[in-house]
Amino acid sequence: MKFLLTFISVLFFTVAFSQEYPRIEKDSLNNDVMVLTIDQAQKLDNDLDLLNLYKSLDDECAKQESVYVQVVNDKDAVIASQKLEISALIEYSENKAAQITVLQNQVNEYKNNNSILQAQVDNRQKVIGEKDLQIGILKSKFRWTGISAVAIITVLTTLLIIK
Repeated sequence: MKFLLTFISVLFFTVAFSQEYPRIEKDSLNNDVMVLTIDQAQKLDNDLDLLNLYKSLDDECAKQESVYVQVVNDKDAVIASQKLEISALIEYSENKAAQITVLQNQVNEYKNNNSILQAQVDNRQKVIGEKDLQIGILKSKFRWTGISAVAIITVLTTLLIIK
C-alpha cells in the first residue's frame, strides 16, 4: 500500500515537474495518446514491474501470515493441553505423596505390632521354658516317688510274706 502511494506520488511529481513530457496528444484515429521520454517510459515500466512484484509479495505475505496465525493457534492448543497434563501430574504427584505417607505410617504401625508380637512370643517361650523345667522337676520327683513307693511296697510285701 505504501509502495502504491509512493509510486503514484513519484509519477505525479514526475509529470508535474517535467516541462514538455509527458503530454497527451491525439493520434490519427482521434485516440488520446500519452507521449513520454525514453527515460520516463523506462521509469514507468520499472515502476510497474516493481508494483507487480510488490503485489505478489503482498499476497505471499498474506499467505505467510495465515500460516503464522495457524502455527500460533496450534502452539496455544499444545500449551493448553500441556498445562492440563501438568496440573493432572501435579495432582497425581500430590496424591502419591499422601499415599506414601499413609503407607509409611502403616509400615511403622506393622513394625510396632510386629515388635510387640515378638516380645509376646519371647515371653511365651520363657513361660514354656519355665513350665518345661517345672515339668522336668515334677517328672523327676514322680520317678523318685514312684521308685520309693515301689521299694516301700516291696519291702512291706516281703515283710508281710515273711511274717
